[in-house]
Amino acid sequence: MSILIVDDSPPILRLLQTALTRNGYQDVHCAESGTVALDFLGITSEEKKLQQIDCILLDIVMPYIDGIEVCRRIKEHEFFADTPIIMVTIKDEPETIHAAFDAGAVDYITKPVRELELITRVASAVKLSSEISRRKARELELLRVKADLENANVRFAELAITDEVTGVGNRRFFNENLQLEWRRSFRDAKPMALIFIEFDYFREFVEECGQQKGDDCLKLIAQVLESSLHRVGDHLARFSGNQFAVCLSGTGLRGAMAVAAQMKANVDYLKVKHPKSKACPYVSVSMGVASLTPFVGIALDNLVLLAEKALIRAKKHGKNMIEHS
Repeated sequence: MSILIVDDSPPILRLLQTALTRNGYQDVHCAESGTVALDFLGITSEEKKLQQIDCILLDIVMPYIDGIEVCRRIKEHEFFADTPIIMVTIKDEPETIHAAFDAGAVDYITKPVRELELITRVASAVKLSSEISRRKARELELLRVKADLENANVRFAELAITDEVTGVGNRRFFNENLQLEWRRSFRDAKPMALIFIEFDYFREFVEECGQQKGDDCLKLIAQVLESSLHRVGDHLARFSGNQFAVCLSGTGLRGAMAVAAQMKANVDYLKVKHPKSKACPYVSVSMGVASLTPFVGIALDNLVLLAEKALIRAKKHGKNMIEHS
């Protein structure tokens, strides 16, 4: 427990220091003026480390800088905001005491100081300071826990809409964004497009190469497909086991076909060998493309059905191709 005594009278300093050490306070510091006290605390120099003190006994009547001004300067620093300051004074006029409390003091003792009163008031001030420190520590811990919970909630929300294998959005994510883009397209009277993409002969690839390589290839395809999208309103998701889906906002059929062609070209460029494929020596995809402009009387399901039918035709006609509706 660290205590600082500030008084311009050496006999008073020795008296107070002796009384405190006799009652168990071993870490007691003395300053013979307000200037020395401010310097000791590290307030007068930015290069000096601020000194942790648990309680300050401060004489009011001192030359050059009185105790009230010293108290005010100490309390201006956030570091000492909760450090209890007890004024030690021969003046007990209401105006002086009021000024001391207004400057930030928590208590006062009149001279001549009685030892029992001194120890009682110091113990009370130190206890108050400790309680404030504990409360602040609890508040900081609660803030940390709250921040951790908020971060965890954000992470859980991300996991809820993220496919764990490929890292792109999952079907839930896609359905939510599809509904959002459909409403936006309806409001703006603009077309939107949907592309269904299927990994050709995926089951055969897994049987030949193993599940891990199958997952790795799905992840690689997802990265390639996503790299072909450059607008905020375009979304890719893993729609099912070996299927992906892409939503293109404000896009007609011609634009959607161009995006699909680029996606397929990027997948073909990978040249991942697929010995069990009947469509191509390498991993390939089949794609179904559709576009609609929403209007009263037509539902989102119509767009989904058109894209599904286009994908079915691509698979029926030999796979490794793009069809549209």
